[in-house]
Amino acid sequence: MNKTVIENIRHAFVNKRDSLEVIRKFSISVNEGETIAILGPSGCGKSTILRCIASLIKPLSGSITINNIPSTIAIKKKMIGFAFQEAALLEWETVVNNILLPGKIGLHTKTIAELEKKSEELISLMGLTGFECFYPSQLSGGMKQRVALARALLLEPSLLLLDEPFGSLDLLTRSNLIVEFSKIMSVNKIPTIIVTHSVEEAVFLADKVLILSPRPCSIIAEISPELVEEKSFKMFDDAAFITKVAECRKILLESWNNDKN
Repeated sequence: MNKTVIENIRHAFVNKRDSLEVIRKFSISVNEGETIAILGPSGCGKSTILRCIASLIKPLSGSITINNIPSTIAIKKKMIGFAFQEAALLEWETVVNNILLPGKIGLHTKTIAELEKKSEELISLMGLTGFECFYPSQLSGGMKQRVALARALLLEPSLLLLDEPFGSLDLLTRSNLIVEFSKIMSVNKIPTIIVTHSVEEAVFLADKVLILSPRPCSIIAEISPELVEEKSFKMFDDAAFITKVAECRKILLESWNNDKN
């Protein structure tokens, strides 16, 4: 069973003159098929948490394990998929080659045949059929982001990290992609942590929403949306959804106002 456990991580950025504490204390566990969204004010340390989990940054203290394997080893074994706010595609490569890239560099965990079969499945799942040989410059913003998500899912990671993956898209494209992505995740059952500034996005996608304090961050609230399993555009107008969004937004605003005072 896929499970990620993050225990008491703390981090600060240190230079010759000063130290900036970013994460004071952060602990969560993510079970198989579970999606956790992290909300918090800008600059509170949300993205730093993801980078610590992915071992792009070494936290000052605490532990991170993925299926009982330290994250420093898990990242080398390609057990972690990571998608950023910008799609970060190689402009000189086609859609299919961008998706295949993680499987062709570094440690080879799958054969070429397995990679090609998985890429075909993801291209179909992401609604990219017919665009396999297109280049990034020929794609819309939403399509580029779908390619990036497919690339992150190629090696069937034990943990998927998403850092504002829809933040650069316009409202309509973002709403469409959020609905599509919720269906994709229900099929793949991959434990996922998503960082976002959008309360609506967090409540729509997540089984659990964590709200962080201003920097140095810690968890100040944990909300379980417990909404309908079959998610569609109708949910955005659902009374229960609107109530949960308002609840999360109120906690965020109160925390921000208390910090200002």
